[in-house]
Amino acid sequence: MRLRVACAALVALPTLAAAGLGAQAHLARRGPRPEPIDLDLDGRFGPAAGDPLRTVWLGDSTAASIGATERSSAVSSRVAARLGAIRGRPVEVHNLARSGATTDDVLVEQVPSLADVAAVDIVFVSVGANDTLQFVGRSRFAANYRLVSAALPPGATVVMLGVPDIGSVPRLGRPLRDIVGWRGDVMNSVVGQLAAELGHTYVDIAAHTRAVGAASGIGALVRPDEPTDQFHPTDTGYGVWADAIIEVVEAEDIGT
Repeated sequence: MRLRVACAALVALPTLAAAGLGAQAHLARRGPRPEPIDLDLDGRFGPAAGDPLRTVWLGDSTAASIGATERSSAVSSRVAARLGAIRGRPVEVHNLARSGATTDDVLVEQVPSLADVAAVDIVFVSVGANDTLQFVGRSRFAANYRLVSAALPPGATVVMLGVPDIGSVPRLGRPLRDIVGWRGDVMNSVVGQLAAELGHTYVDIAAHTRAVGAASGIGALVRPDEPTDQFHPTDTGYGVWADAIIEVVEAEDIGT
């Protein structure tokens, strides 16, 4: 009898552990959040005159810049303003990203909205953190991403942002932080491989933020005076993201 109970317990352990981690991830996603701010991310940035570069952002809360305190601090705004200054032309932003989105959501909810955008020169895609936290399988994640890529406007340059460094998110406790950090790295490698396979541009956000954090000593890229939910980047963090994106955009002459 005791042997049967022990065996049953051993069989149940993986299921119980998975359930526990899932509950921990759910609580982390539903934890404290910044006060809702209507950043109104659509608009024109950079020089007033000239033929505009038309950009679209797809993805999750990072593409929507949850955690930023003002419109100019959002990653899409920063990239547009700097890209406009570099290329000497205005940059239009259409931001379709939504907090909590997975690759499923981008495919089903955001990609169809591209039909409402007259023309698109550059598409920025930042998604994968929620797939990681919801334990979406690697093959499904890759398949969804391929479908998203196939549905994007022909001729548009596609910039794929890698999965961020989820293992550094302070709100996540251990062992969840270690597990999703590892899974995030795996999913990030999928994004890099897909970008190479599909001929798109890849920005390794996780590697860049780790390097900056290690050099600056600011860890999760927040200053002591910045409001934070311990989950999303802050104004400082989104500035670091924009640096990484612009570095790659300049190196590959995107938007010329």
